[in-house]
Amino acid sequence: MCVIAFRWEPGTALPLILIANRDEVHARPTDVAHRWAEGPIGGRDRQAGGSWLAVGEAGRLAAVTNVREVPPRPAAKSRGALVSDFLTEDVTADDMAHRLDEYGACNLMLIADGEAWALGNRTDANIRRLAPGIHAVSNGPFGPSWPKARRLHDALLPEPEAGPPGSGRLFAVLADRTPPPDADLPDTGIGIERERALGAPFILGAEYGTRASTIVTVDAKGRGRFLERSFAANGEVTGDVALDFRWPAHSVGG
Repeated sequence: MCVIAFRWEPGTALPLILIANRDEVHARPTDVAHRWAEGPIGGRDRQAGGSWLAVGEAGRLAAVTNVREVPPRPAAKSRGALVSDFLTEDVTADDMAHRLDEYGACNLMLIADGEAWALGNRTDANIRRLAPGIHAVSNGPFGPSWPKARRLHDALLPEPEAGPPGSGRLFAVLADRTPPPDADLPDTGIGIERERALGAPFILGAEYGTRASTIVTVDAKGRGRFLERSFAANGEVTGDVALDFRWPAHSVGG
């Protein structure tokens, strides 16, 4: 995953709405979102076996983004294992925080037992509980400081006298290829041309780019919906997946 935003408001009509784009090398083998043999729902990385975003029927969700480092530090394990482990093992957010040193630079977002958490392995405070509200992150510090994360964050802002944003509008936000002004771009040591190429929510590139867009919603009764749209290297849609799941009512404040 390279950009994620979610609105987490337990006890409301729509406790969770999450939107995200996965950016990856197009040649990396991937299984689109499906129900795993172990039970959770999400895509799978066929190369290393992990995932970038997945949900489980016990009220759990995990999503990961890499943190851009130049040069990247070597790591023993694939970051996608953080997602799959949290969904398939009996572990807490604190347990996951203690594992982070084994992985490359990353941000890890977790939901479990009615609480949301942000974890990272490039900050002194590597775990914090998130208050209800809107949260976003890309490939830098947690928060909507990068332009692409801010665009997704703002798409989830409540609109007066309007219901929750529909999937059509949210997929349009995720498909936004408009580059931000140079003054708004981060400086991560890769040069301005590369910062521009990676600055929009949707990245178009022959070798590397946005592979999938995802929307996850859970209502007050725990009824969940997992929508995924996949893309070819030229940006054309190659498929859509829609999967339903259930969370316990207590996990969403019901």
